[in-house]
Amino acid sequence: YSSQTQGSEAVSFQNRLTSEPSDWKKVHDSDLAIDSFYVKETELKLNEQRVLVWYWYLIGNYETSSPFIAKLMNIINIIIYQMNDASFITIATPIIIDKSKSRQQLTDFIKDAKGDLIKQVSGAVNTR
Repeated sequence: YSSQTQGSEAVSFQNRLTSEPSDWKKVHDSDLAIDSFYVKETELKLNEQRVLVWYWYLIGNYETSSPFIAKLMNIINIIIYQMNDASFITIATPIIIDKSKSRQQLTDFIKDAKGDLIKQVSGAVNTR
């Protein structure tokens, strides 16, 4: 969201992992720390398919998994920096055998590609 407006915001109840109504069911939801980086972790299930999803917010240059802190940082960004950009970042992988292997895949991806991912998201926001 390069310029958020009412109803078009990164931190919103409208930003969901599944559409409503959906056959996908939330099985598990928790906070997770990878080194000093925090994400929300959700396991979704549809019949026998399972997916592990991680998500967080990028508000200006600040990352958080908390929607409350993201809203606060957005207010600070607007007041101090006159910036109103934000992103809701989501990554996912199937759970084939067990959740620990899927979690390791996401951890490896974050460690290898997070910097490039953030640059891409920031670049997309700043060019709109």
